[in-house]
Amino acid sequence: MKSAAVVTTSCIPARMRAAVAEHGSVLVRGLGLGLRDAAGTRAVFGRLADTLMHEMEAFAPRQALAAGVYSATPWPPQQQMRMHHELSYRLEFPGLLLFACLSPAASGGGTALADAAVMLSALPADLVQRFEGVLAGRRPAAGG
Repeated sequence: MKSAAVVTTSCIPARMRAAVAEHGSVLVRGLGLGLRDAAGTRAVFGRLADTLMHEMEAFAPRQALAAGVYSATPWPPQQQMRMHHELSYRLEFPGLLLFACLSPAASGGGTALADAAVMLSALPADLVQRFEGVLAGRRPAAGG
């Protein structure tokens, strides 16, 4: 991750987007944004994003909490989720990811973020060259 900007005062969406563009991510805490339930989260996310995507072509099941707001992917707590590009297998993928914690874990918990450019630069150059020009294809499931 480039860096994380911690914003502790009220921001308008344009300032948030500028902070994301500059730092790669923004952590917002203690603003009383109404992220106590799905409806409040939907209202805040709706002000920060142009549109909220509908879950389609899900890799793993998620629960719809409100229009455009979904639960975290169920994942065994003893297993670490590997870094991935969220919904990159879709024809339409998100340009901005918004996370909110509505139910904190009793222990552990967390959301890991990574800067793909930094991760790519950490790989051996000969490995990266072997994959240059490789294009992944999609094959819809039968009936899909």
